[in-house]
Amino acid sequence: MRRDAEHGFSLIETVIAVSLLALGVSALAQVVLFAVRASAATERLSVAQQAARARLEQLRGLAWTSDAGTIPISDWATDLTRTPPASGGAGLGVSPESALASNTAGYCDFLDASGRWLSGATRAPAGAAWTRRWSITYLPGEDDVLVMQVVVVPAHPTGAIASTAAAPGGAWLETMRHRGAR
Repeated sequence: MRRDAEHGFSLIETVIAVSLLALGVSALAQVVLFAVRASAATERLSVAQQAARARLEQLRGLAWTSDAGTIPISDWATDLTRTPPASGGAGLGVSPESALASNTAGYCDFLDASGRWLSGATRAPAGAAWTRRWSITYLPGEDDVLVMQVVVVPAHPTGAIASTAAAPGGAWLETMRHRGAR
């Protein structure tokens, strides 16, 4: 008895089908890997932004007002490089010009990967993932207006970064505060 049509797949058809399946699985794996990396980067950026917002809110919470619009009331002594904040620090004192670009005593602290405070020194401690720096200056020509900036960048053992604005994966926030009557 002779068969006119053979049933089943040839070896070439099987090899082609398996090759196409492997190519599809490989492409899917790359998409999943990209999504995981993007999610991790987004999470890191979120931690940096939250740390910057938290410090900016602490700065905004310090006394910068006047009594009946005549006697200035300013916090010149709160140490924000400690958690919880204590006395004996710079408070709202004007920072050195380099405070955002380099680790400056009184205007810098370090956080772990989750954004939890580690240390308020000028050198990154073990486990530091983030360096948080802040700057306080007067608005030019306005002694009653403060410009407050906070930058959070990945921590480096040397404390140096090429450019604060170009630091990848960080956050930079800025606000102004006017001295008002209490």
